[in-house]
Amino acid sequence: HWNLDYVYLNETRSEADTLMNDWAFTQPPMTLLDGFTAMPWKHYQQIAQEMTLDQVVIPSYNSSAGQKLLQPCAMNVYYEGNLENTIPYNASVLNVPSLSYFDMLYSPGSSFELNPMINDTFVDFQVQFYLASNTTPERLKENDTIIHHQIFENYYAYDDGSAEAAYGLVGQGAELAFRFVLPDGISNDTLRSVKMHFSPSVNDVSGDPFFIQIWEDSMGMPGSMMYTTDDFNLPVFYYPQYNLGVNGFYEYVLPSLVPVSDTFYIGWRQSSAERLNIGFDKNVNRKQDIYYNLGTGFQNTIFEGSLMMRPVFTSAMDNVASLPDFRDNDRQLIIFPNPANLMLTIKTDLAGVVEVFDLHGRHLLSQDISDELILNTLHWENGIYLIQFSSQNGMKEVKKIIIQH
Repeated sequence: HWNLDYVYLNETRSEADTLMNDWAFTQPPMTLLDGFTAMPWKHYQQIAQEMTLDQVVIPSYNSSAGQKLLQPCAMNVYYEGNLENTIPYNASVLNVPSLSYFDMLYSPGSSFELNPMINDTFVDFQVQFYLASNTTPERLKENDTIIHHQIFENYYAYDDGSAEAAYGLVGQGAELAFRFVLPDGISNDTLRSVKMHFSPSVNDVSGDPFFIQIWEDSMGMPGSMMYTTDDFNLPVFYYPQYNLGVNGFYEYVLPSLVPVSDTFYIGWRQSSAERLNIGFDKNVNRKQDIYYNLGTGFQNTIFEGSLMMRPVFTSAMDNVASLPDFRDNDRQLIIFPNPANLMLTIKTDLAGVVEVFDLHGRHLLSQDISDELILNTLHWENGIYLIQFSSQNGMKEVKKIIIQH
């Protein structure tokens, strides 16, 4: 696709009239954080000054025929519409040459921080940057101001939230690992989920399962497995999710909480040979943190970019956002016989949907149930299957059954 900067119509124009009297920002700021585009608010509050950049560079371009004289301007920080801080622009060069790029360097200083005393679970700071010159009016005044949202929730992110490409592996059992290092001052915490953006490009692989895995660090590479959802007794499969809006992320909640410290890797092992195509941000290069294993050990990727994959930590929001689980006295799902041969009977006191998966994560069937459901298993292959019951109120229960002819 094409990006159009200007469409300029004027009945008095000539072929020589090709310049715009406009000095404008050309790119938005990516982050105000050192090394990340986002981090958990509870972590930032502990090490705010250490994690906040003391300089922010925003490129601009003077597309007019004459130079611009830089006038007083500033960087303003707002929270919920209230001005938190103003940092005047300290100009070392006052004249911006014509038809040239110019980096606007905003320098809040080493003591600058986004107010860590705000008592909230998640916060969103609006940081306004503007430039001013001696030329008035500019062609497009809107180009003189840009606003960056510095969002703090419960996850770390390297990516800027926009996928310019997709990254994937081919081969059953292929593993993808993405390294994260907790900042100094944050020794350990607990993961609850992983957020991912899968790019809906080339092929629809929403039916291809994968396991989420977490590794320890071993001399700068993925080492021992800390956690996998490929549990023999109760494996949990995940699938690429689409239709979440442009660059939308889906949160894959882990079956149990996972403590991590220092350096760790998040990623997956795929059950199919298909390329899963996770979003790949080409504006942030974290090539050094991306590793893959096609069966011969982990190797560092050759591609420059950042996976759109984010570790999510526990927070005060969990009790609000999480779905209810069955309590022990709610477990009314009865399945018999187990092992089964020709028939399988499922009983429940709640109305809902029964779904059957094999251990490769393939979805075999889905049927409504309100009391009793009898399944013909004559043609099912011998092996282990997962029966998932989802009640109408959103509660879920999974049981493992064996087919043995």
